[in-house]
Amino acid sequence: MASKNKRFSLKEVQLKDCLIYLFFLFVLQLETCPLNGQALQKKELEEKDYRLWAETFIDKFSSDGRWTSYSLQYENNRDTLFIRNITDTGKTFNIPMGYNSCITSDQYFYAQTKDSLSFIDLSNGQQKSISNVSSYQYNEQYNLIILLKANAGKEKSLLIQSPDGRIIKSVEHATQFSLCPKNKWLIVSTCSSGSCKLILINLKDKSEKQIASGSNHFTEFSWDPHGRAVAFYSLSPDRKINSIFMYRNDLKRLFEFNSGVPQGLPEGAEIVSSPPDKILISEDLQRVFFHIRKRKSDKLSKSYSQPEVWNTNDKLVYSYAYIGEIPSETLKIMMWEPNKGRPIEVSTDELPEVFFTGNQKYAILSNKLQYEPQFTLYAPRDYYLLNLATMQRKKILSRFSSYYEYLTASPDGRYLAYFKDGNWWTYNIIKDLHTNLTQNLQTVFNGKVHTLVSNSAFGQAGWSSSNTEILLYDQFDIWAVRFDGSKARRLTHGREKEIKFRFGCDPGSALLNSTYGSLNHEVYDLTKEIILNARGADEKTGFFLWKENIGEKPIVYEDAYIDQLKYSFSGKKFLYRIQKFSLPPGLVIQQEDLRQSTIFQSNAQHSNYHWGNNELVTFENSKHQKLKGVLYYPALYDPTKKYPMIVHVYENQSKNLHLYSIPTLKNETGFNPAVFTSKGYFFFLPDIIIEDENQGLSSLDCAESGVKKILSMNIVNPEGVGLMGHSFGGYESAFIANRSSLFKTAVVSGAITDLGRFYLTVNWKTGRPDIWRFQGDQWNMNNKDPFNYPDVYNRNSPVAYINSLKIPLLTWSGRADTQVDWQQTVEYHMALRRLGKKNVMLLYPNEGHGLAIPSNQEDLTHRVLQWFDYFLKEEKISGWIDNAMN
Repeated sequence: MASKNKRFSLKEVQLKDCLIYLFFLFVLQLETCPLNGQALQKKELEEKDYRLWAETFIDKFSSDGRWTSYSLQYENNRDTLFIRNITDTGKTFNIPMGYNSCITSDQYFYAQTKDSLSFIDLSNGQQKSISNVSSYQYNEQYNLIILLKANAGKEKSLLIQSPDGRIIKSVEHATQFSLCPKNKWLIVSTCSSGSCKLILINLKDKSEKQIASGSNHFTEFSWDPHGRAVAFYSLSPDRKINSIFMYRNDLKRLFEFNSGVPQGLPEGAEIVSSPPDKILISEDLQRVFFHIRKRKSDKLSKSYSQPEVWNTNDKLVYSYAYIGEIPSETLKIMMWEPNKGRPIEVSTDELPEVFFTGNQKYAILSNKLQYEPQFTLYAPRDYYLLNLATMQRKKILSRFSSYYEYLTASPDGRYLAYFKDGNWWTYNIIKDLHTNLTQNLQTVFNGKVHTLVSNSAFGQAGWSSSNTEILLYDQFDIWAVRFDGSKARRLTHGREKEIKFRFGCDPGSALLNSTYGSLNHEVYDLTKEIILNARGADEKTGFFLWKENIGEKPIVYEDAYIDQLKYSFSGKKFLYRIQKFSLPPGLVIQQEDLRQSTIFQSNAQHSNYHWGNNELVTFENSKHQKLKGVLYYPALYDPTKKYPMIVHVYENQSKNLHLYSIPTLKNETGFNPAVFTSKGYFFFLPDIIIEDENQGLSSLDCAESGVKKILSMNIVNPEGVGLMGHSFGGYESAFIANRSSLFKTAVVSGAITDLGRFYLTVNWKTGRPDIWRFQGDQWNMNNKDPFNYPDVYNRNSPVAYINSLKIPLLTWSGRADTQVDWQQTVEYHMALRRLGKKNVMLLYPNEGHGLAIPSNQEDLTHRVLQWFDYFLKEEKISGWIDNAMN
């Protein structure tokens, strides 16, 4: 394997890997098995061994199901990309530091490295490398590799070649290229001696056509989804955009909008060359959308010698206005109609926020500042529908939520969908008709979804390809509901089994993307088989295949964490990653008849070490609410002994039951189950139900109930229980430590300790006031403030009970934390100091909410371990703790 400072050839890497393998196979076995026939003796995990572990990720799966690539990512950045035959020979090849890979239809494997493009002939393992490649793409339709390569003089050429490296066509002086979504067309920009050209290449017959030329660069190409047209900028040497072009391939015609002509852009405005969104071409090719802003010379200048003026009448507090979004830099959206040649402002100062319907015939306008000042995360606003053909607008929603998932447009542009008062609605644009879709369905569509948020919609799943149904989630199932509300059907049967079904091949990936503020959900053909991911109440996970009139059928569903599913349609095979806390991630290939085989098991050294197990524990709080928790056992567990236990608090942690933990000292918060269990600790993660206006006491109740359940199992030393938590968990740890007698010590980090003061702080990263955290999120106080309801804030603040603290605390924070005011940690330390309590506070310079500097991460993990060893194991060997306790 290669570090970032040295490169190895494929043969060198294979030889090195072989030697390492032989070392582990023979030398380590001789070390641990001195007697012939003696079973391999496992070792205790030591810190020097942590470097052997790597994270494993599936990369690509060939369409015929014969090859897969996967990456191993090490803590020391010695990452490697592997490609393996999974059906015939099991041959494996690797590319150190490889990324951005592809498997061609004729069995070549390509991947970029730092400064080159490597490829392997998978039939014989021969490797070649092309140096000085800045970018490349694979055209599957014509089986072509397209790349930009620089020569010794840094002059670039575009090469079109077959996967075996045979050059088919080259274009000199190339600067950029772009493949159209349908793969037939390739557009290439070239520049030489002040002359720039734009060339359109037909990849089928390799013919080319010059479609534009001039002294300016052509850049930032954007195709319509069907590949009928491409839009781009003309960029001057000083990086200013002079023109926007659209080339209609169906008409063989180039349209230009020159921003400098009369009746061009609004006075003082300029086109933004690198906005959040690319140029957008409408579905009917009649409109082109782009961003503008005021010219830099017209920006409001901010003098650092003058005072900031904070005004309670302002819509936004000064910090949010100038850190979160500078008013003079607010982007506006323009619409250019090539057939008419006139640009029109879509967004205005009055209604600056915009998103489009699916066919881009309408825009939905709003102003997020309309009802400010507000004290919620998402202030309400009115929404207007703008007809882009007539530029007529009308209000369609009043004082509606600003949450981006609660208002979306159907792909065909006929409907809007929105979530209001616990129900999903549609708005028929043509008929101007609002319909409540879910009020008569015997289920609810909102509940506990997001961390530290008590209630929100379970979500919109997408749209049907028939343009007749919206797809919705309830707690367990997927529903298909007609746009007019006339019919609804439940597609899955999760409620009966307490299994949550969702669309997608990876439960950790989002199926959403956004274009010009428009949230674009997936479209599903419900007449075809669809893959669903699933999670049970018992924390089993897996994937199901859903088919109309049949329902869901399991592909794989086990007492493990399963993700990263990939499907070979022609090979009829499934590939996925599976892991448990006691089993490193492995890659499994599965046939349609459900036959399974593990093709790669990561971290083979795992089996040489003692490792803990874990289990799902159920318990009830004082209100008889059912809860879960994850209990990790010590690596060398002996049922005749009792062990110390560390309890980590936050909110819902049972979802982590089956996650494998890579042992490392480089932890942002000092939290690592594999490290703690290897050091002889039980480790417990209880779920917590956070109650409105009662966050502290409900956390105390749930945590204590969980700990008492574990103590009743008679496996933990009741005099050796410690507590830890970070951020909101740090708040909970501080509160619990003051009120509970179950813990010997606690580690409190990144914590909020005084709610009344935190209510008035500003997040200096975003500039947003933290008051929103008390209005429906985290500490939801049901619109109660600390001025009129001080008792609510006091009874939930750790500082209010600080006199009751009887145990020593370790507290820490990053001195550059802009997420949670680090002064809260300092103030808590000063209070403990004044009251004569035992506390050590660690402040890490140049660190934020979580530690990012590796040396600091290691220092923190060591200190947390030493702290718990000192108080839970009575190992009094740390001088820095002795100085604080004596």
